[in-house]
Amino acid sequence: MNEGEIIGTLCAFDIKPHVFKDYDLILIKSLAALISHTILLEKGIIRDPLSGLYNRHFIDNYFEYHKDKTNDEMALLYIDLDHFKFFNDSFGHDAGDDVIKKAAECFLQTVPEGSHVARIGGDEFIVLLHPSHCEDLMKNTQQNAELLLKHLSTMPIHINGNDHFVSASVGISFYPHNGTEMESLLKKADRSMYLAKESGRKKIQYFHQQ
Repeated sequence: MNEGEIIGTLCAFDIKPHVFKDYDLILIKSLAALISHTILLEKGIIRDPLSGLYNRHFIDNYFEYHKDKTNDEMALLYIDLDHFKFFNDSFGHDAGDDVIKKAAECFLQTVPEGSHVARIGGDEFIVLLHPSHCEDLMKNTQQNAELLLKHLSTMPIHINGNDHFVSASVGISFYPHNGTEMESLLKKADRSMYLAKESGRKKIQYFHQQ
């Protein structure tokens, strides 16, 4: 437990009945505190405090955290909320924060199991999709991207007693087809996302080599 937050359970036992002495209890409590602080430290490094999603550091170092995924196909969705500035300017930053939290919740509820969702800054999000080996990468990506946009744009956001709606533009690059370095994949998906915005917003745009 850390400042009232339950981290987990530490179980200590022996092969025979054992009465823990005061020294044993102090040692166990110290070990539990060390483990909880380590967990919270790691959480602070890879988690965005506002949305609870993974952060830019996690995405940038994704292949370091998941060396087992380097041989798998993956789609990288670069998502930018449309007209997000309207919420901040019209209702204040607290309302803008609520929009970010609602969008994060929507993405987490919509993406398939095994996906990773991150907020990398402002109103920009990353979704890493891993289709199963029996699924077609392009078809799977298109279906999930369309579902994300549909769920997001139909999700009511309650502000001052009124319902508001937000859409997003999505740029997509593929690993390893468009690159094997995360920095390159992000740049290509980001470029595609801006093309989606220029074409009318609430669009999905795939990266195409010039």
